[in-house]
Amino acid sequence: MNVDDIGINGATITASPSSGTFAIVSNNGVNLTAGGDIAIQDSQKITGLADPSNLQDAATKNYVDSSIAEEPIVFSMDITGLGSGITLENNVALVIQSMYPAHTINIGKEAKIHATSYAGATVEGINVSVTLSPDTTGVLTKSALDVDSNGTQNESVIQDIVASNTASGNVILTPVRTLMVFTSNGTSWDHVSTTSPYSF
Repeated sequence: MNVDDIGINGATITASPSSGTFAIVSNNGVNLTAGGDIAIQDSQKITGLADPSNLQDAATKNYVDSSIAEEPIVFSMDITGLGSGITLENNVALVIQSMYPAHTINIGKEAKIHATSYAGATVEGINVSVTLSPDTTGVLTKSALDVDSNGTQNESVIQDIVASNTASGNVILTPVRTLMVFTSNGTSWDHVSTTSPYSF
C-alpha cells in the first residue's frame, strides 16, 4: 500500500527518496513495543536526547564526558624528598599534571592524593667493630706503627684506619600520611588543602 510518499509492505514502512525526513509526530509521547533489540542498520546517530534522569535512560555524549570530567582522581603517592610547604605542593602538582593533564574540559576536577612520607626514618643497631691489623674481621681495621718517644721509648701510634667490611643495622620506617587535595584550573593543578598527619 502506498499513501503519498509512504509505502507499507508487510512489516516494512518506506518513505520515498524525495519525501524528505520521515517524521512521527505526537503530542503525548511515543511508546514502542519491539519484542527485541532496536538496531540502527546504517550507523546513523540518535540526536536531540535530554540528559538522563532515570537509571535506564539513554545518555548523551556530553553527559558522559561531563560525568567523567567531574569524577575525582584518586591515587597514593610517596612524597619523600619532594620538599615541604609550597615546594611540596608544586612538586605534587607537577606529578599530577604529568599523569592527568589539566585540560580545559577538566576545570574544577578534583584530585585527592594519599601522600606518604618517610623523611623521618631512623637507623639503629649499627655495630661498627674495630680490629687491629692483620685481623680484618671488623668493620674497620686499624694498623699501628712504633715510633720513638724522646729517643728512648717505642710508642705504638695509629698508622691508618680502613673500611674492611660493611656495617649493618635496622631501618625504622615511620610513615607520615596526609591527604592532599588539588583542583584543575584548565591548565594546571592548584593546591586546595592538606590534612594534618594521621597514623594507624
